[in-house]
Amino acid sequence: MLTEGYSILAVIEDDKTCAAVYALLEKDQKYRLCRITADFHKAGKELQHHAMDAVIIFMEHLSPSAKAWIKNTIEKSAVPVLVSTADKISARELGVEETMFRTCSFASGTPMSIVSEINIKIRVLAQNKKKMPAPQQHKVRNVDINIVNRILSGTINGDNYAKPEKLIAIGASMGGVEAVTKVLSMLPAQMPGIVVTQHMPPGFTSMFAKSIKDVCELKVQEAVDCGVIEPGTIYIAPGGKHLTVKAGENGGYITRLRLGERVEGHIPSVTTLFESVAAAAGKHAMGIILTGMGGDGAAGLLKMRQAGAFTVGQDEASSLVYGMPRVAFELGAVSKQVPLEQIPRNMITYANR
Repeated sequence: MLTEGYSILAVIEDDKTCAAVYALLEKDQKYRLCRITADFHKAGKELQHHAMDAVIIFMEHLSPSAKAWIKNTIEKSAVPVLVSTADKISARELGVEETMFRTCSFASGTPMSIVSEINIKIRVLAQNKKKMPAPQQHKVRNVDINIVNRILSGTINGDNYAKPEKLIAIGASMGGVEAVTKVLSMLPAQMPGIVVTQHMPPGFTSMFAKSIKDVCELKVQEAVDCGVIEPGTIYIAPGGKHLTVKAGENGGYITRLRLGERVEGHIPSVTTLFESVAAAAGKHAMGIILTGMGGDGAAGLLKMRQAGAFTVGQDEASSLVYGMPRVAFELGAVSKQVPLEQIPRNMITYANR
């Protein structure tokens, strides 16, 4: 999870480049990737509400309006800009200070090939920033955690949350590390069992589970094959295996792990988890789809809703990448779409039913 370093806003026009840039910046602890968008208007709103150390733009060709946006951002927001484009453009052409503008090589769909160039130039730009506020830890939205905790504390009915048929399933991808952590860190210990699929490669999910455990009141562990799901416990899908849920012979649920083909390009797959929860828990379950690129999880969440489950999607404003939640919403899989900070409250409402 990115918690230190330079705050970066990325404006990227295509999904393939977006995924590669996210992978690049997420691995490097010098950066906090605070937002990705393809919309300059939304990028401008982000700059109004969040302090950024630099903006990076990946766009094969810059339109006149894009050049005007860059110039305006540098002049009025005092945020330096790095542009990767096939067009020849200079600070002089834009009429801005050379210390606030850089270009780097453009490799369509393959930004990983210019990693070192990006690293050097982002650091130079960030250090040249006119206004240098102390870096702050990124929050998806400005949330007063004390207020949230007061709202949530003491609101769980013990007779309800511990019912063995209750089950919460969460799916996320790009931006989900912070989003999932934020949601789970706001919950009290008295919750139904929670199963989570976050797109991650093998070897990383154990660290993810530990990072959640450090900030969460619930028990947290990587899911194992044939494990019994217990209230007050979070089960994280291990990288490289699909996590599914089966109904237990004596009530409750069992976690199952399996190898297999990628679903929507992913293993573990959110849709695979959601489909199993729909079959095993039906109307007794709650499904939550968070930030992520692509459409994994949407079809599975639709099956959960059709089975009578309560389904929630993260809204666009609070999503790092409004991909998976958007597809689910447009498919009719979402009962309710809310900002990230409202999801814990909805989980509490479900637990109290």
